[in-house]
Formats: sequence, C-alpha cells, structure tokens
Amino acid sequence: ERLQLAYEAVQRALELAPDSPEARFALADYHYRRRDYDRALQELSRVFEHRPNDSRVLSHIAFVWRRQGLWDQAIANQEKAARLNPNDMSTLLELSYSHAKTGNFGRALELLDRAYELEPTEEWVHVLGAFTLWLRDEPGDLARARDRLEHFPDPRSFYPASFRIHQELFEGNWDEAQRLIANLSEPAVVLQGFYEPQPLLAGLTAWASGDRERAREELEEAVRFLDQRIAEAPDDPRLPSALGLAYAGLGRRDEAVAAGEKGAEMLPVEKDALLSLFRIYDLVRIHAMLGEYDEALDYLRLLLSKPNELGGARLTRAPELAGLREDPRFWDLPEGYHVPRRRSSGE
Repeated sequence: ERLQLAYEAVQRALELAPDSPEARFALADYHYRRRDYDRALQELSRVFEHRPNDSRVLSHIAFVWRRQGLWDQAIANQEKAARLNPNDMSTLLELSYSHAKTGNFGRALELLDRAYELEPTEEWVHVLGAFTLWLRDEPGDLARARDRLEHFPDPRSFYPASFRIHQELFEGNWDEAQRLIANLSEPAVVLQGFYEPQPLLAGLTAWASGDRERAREELEEAVRFLDQRIAEAPDDPRLPSALGLAYAGLGRRDEAVAAGEKGAEMLPVEKDALLSLFRIYDLVRIHAMLGEYDEALDYLRLLLSKPNELGGARLTRAPELAGLREDPRFWDLPEGYHVPRRRSSGE
C-alpha cells in the first residue's frame, strides 16, 4: 500500500515537472524498492545526465549495480562519490560495506576510521566495524568485534541486537545470548536479509547449547509465529527460510528443506544478487542442522562463489554449522570469497 502511495505521489510530481531530476530520482527509488533494477537504472541514468557530479546519484547507481552483482562498477562509482563528498557519512559507510563484502578489509576499516573521526557516536560505524572483523575472521578479530559492539551494552532492537546476540553465539555464551534475546523490544529482529523471531533465536540457541527440551518448546512457538506472519505477508522470502530453520531444529526434515527451498525460489540470484544469498546461507544452515553435509556443502560452494557478507565468522563460528565443520571438506573448499580458514587451538 505504501509503495502504491509512493508511486501516485511521484506520478503527480512528474505531472507538475516532467523534467525534474528530483522527481526522476524518486521514481528510480520506487523501482529500486520493487526490485525492478533495470527501470531504476534507466531513471538514474536520466538524472545522471543532469547531475554527473552528484555524489548521491553516483551512490544510488552503485546500489543498483550491487543488486545486479556488478561489484567492480559499484565500487568505482562509490569511490568517485567519496572523492566528491569526502565528509558524507552515508557515502563512507556504504563504500566500506562494499569493500568488506568483496574482501578489501583494509580499505573498509580505513573508511570506518574516517567516519569515526567525523561522528564517533554514529551507530553504523561500530556495527560495520564488527561486521568487517567477522568477515575477515583473522586471529583476534572476534575480540576486536566485541570491542566495537560494546558501544551497545544492552541492545534491544534490530542491528545492535542482532550483532550482539550473534557475537555471544559465536563465542558460545549461551546464557548471555538468551538474556539478550529475552530483552528484545520487538517480537522479531527484522533485517533486510533475515527475519528472526524471538522464539526462533531462543530455540536455535537452546538447540546449540544442547537444551533440547527448551529448543523444542521455543521452536514450536516459532513455527506458530511464522505461520501467522506468512499468512499476513506471503511474498516475503525471509519468512519461509526462517520457518525452515525452525523445522530443522525440530528434526522435521522434509518440511525444513521445503521451506528453505521456497525462500530461495522466491528470491533467486537473478532477481537480487545481494539479498538472494541470505536464502542460500539459510539452506546451508538447514542442511547442516539436519546432518546432510553433502547438500550443505553444495550450497556453501555456491554461496562462496559470489561476494557476500556470509563468510568468515558466520561459517567458522555459527553454532548451526558445528557438525559441518567436522567434515574435512568444509576446510578444503575451492578458492572464493571468504573461504573458511581453520583456526589453531589458541584462537
């Protein structure tokens, strides 16, 4: 409904001023949010003709290219935008994000240092710092990520909550993870890539810790919660993927795989080269939880063939993948983005 209202508003703006770059920019944003990236790029190209040195236009063209998997082009545009507007926080953060996802961690952290100089209290400086360190996953990076996240000592919603919870899970601190989950201010952590209901997070944490009774109770509640959400939002691909994880924790194999595959089918790589990879990652997790390591590794190879944010600690530390990490093939994957690196006993 809001998309329809947005479309009506931008059409009215174009009636009033057909050549307005701002109206065309708004129309491009409408197409972008509908994942119609070709049409978004057409409108942005029209704006670019009038404003070739507008850092905001360059950045939004880069956002479209990222969704199309054109990372080199996207980063080149973002670097130009940063040169044109070196003190723009959004440009610095988005450029850092792109570099981290493509493995250029030094440049990503350098940009975050610059952003910190400009605004040390900016939440995203610290969240993206932890994100980059998780992805790099070198000795000491997990502790460094915790230092970044200490800026949010008791998060209650969305990105700070999700990062702090997963930091505790990566470190095996089950009780602290459960405390943070119980303290959420919303019934679910809702991110672009994941939809994580409180009972799903609690159930997966209990599953990881070996508390199967609590895991069953929480995951059954997660199934009920997600069934209701799917009825309300049947086009959201995050929801069946989350349902698949709940089913996997309950040992309901066929339902788990069907739900995970449905989420991936709803958002294929051809439609969104960025967010589709979250659905593939969930299939890795589902099959790993079920002990189906051949299938998990097949999906993992696909995942690691493309730039993404789901390598590093999300592979070497995620509790759902503990069994998969015991398979020697996990540590012998072909060269790609953020291939897991075996840790020594002291790390």
